[in-house]
Amino acid sequence: VLWAIGDSNHGIEVLKTLRESSATDFQESAVLQRLSGRWFPVCFKDGMEPTGAARMSLIGGHVPLDLWLSTRRREIEIVDVARDLLRALVVLEDLGVYHLDLAPRNVLVHPDDYTVVIVDFEDAVDGSTAVECAGGEFGYAAPEQYLNYLGFHSRLTESFFVGAFVYNAFAQLSRRRLRAFPFGDLGCVPLSLRGLVTALTGDPSQFYSSTTRCSACEALDRLTTGKQFEPVSIRQPVKPAVEQEQRRLDSPDGSTLIIRRRGLTLMRGETTIDRWNGLVDVTNTPLAWTDSLRIGPLIITSHGFTRHRTDVILPPYAQVNS
Repeated sequence: VLWAIGDSNHGIEVLKTLRESSATDFQESAVLQRLSGRWFPVCFKDGMEPTGAARMSLIGGHVPLDLWLSTRRREIEIVDVARDLLRALVVLEDLGVYHLDLAPRNVLVHPDDYTVVIVDFEDAVDGSTAVECAGGEFGYAAPEQYLNYLGFHSRLTESFFVGAFVYNAFAQLSRRRLRAFPFGDLGCVPLSLRGLVTALTGDPSQFYSSTTRCSACEALDRLTTGKQFEPVSIRQPVKPAVEQEQRRLDSPDGSTLIIRRRGLTLMRGETTIDRWNGLVDVTNTPLAWTDSLRIGPLIITSHGFTRHRTDVILPPYAQVNS
């Protein structure tokens, strides 16, 4: 729970109230204890006042990024938010923390100076060990966060989100935002920012491979010093197709697999047999039921889901530089 507090002598601040009843709360508490800086919540526990330097300042009207994006924004505002997001990611790297669920719903924007606060660290983990991707949001997530191409989380997974944010800030009123990977069509992005988007999201011709992306630290340095990003060739704007939101496959034995952007559900009649929660690129999933189905690392039969392998799985067109 996030609580906003304040009085006449102090600005409004937000404190994280933790419930000790679940493992995720305990995990989040441990992560929050490691965080410091204005970009993050503060762990307020057992009535102990956190140190003043670690408290997270917030003013009335602070809004989630997805709500902030519901209104068309000026280029300078978008760049300011992107720059502060990169600062936050650099600090997370220094602190050795992976957020794992960067999404517009988990970023708050200051309405006046366009600085950001990242919230919801329930999935956050120590960044020193390899961890499979989790979380994210359709249209803002890197390929390795989707079940179809599921791979390991890295700093480049998190900086991808910033490039996707810049893209979607300009594409918000177009059909481009209804696609998982629209970043090859930069017609909606100002010329001055196209290099930034491609630098953070990667080369579309190599399916946004992490080897073609730059880090948050490098991108921040270029934005801060005014260095130019590499120019990118832009294909002629095309009318984008709308991504499928759902696909329904029926098995001969009466089972039904429902494929949605936010996961898979296997049902028999009204009974749920199995479920996988996460991102799915619906367009690149099977069109018909075969026994058995394979989507990313999951083998799907009428009886449920089993994992085929645990290493990084990439689509054939993403293996050019592997």
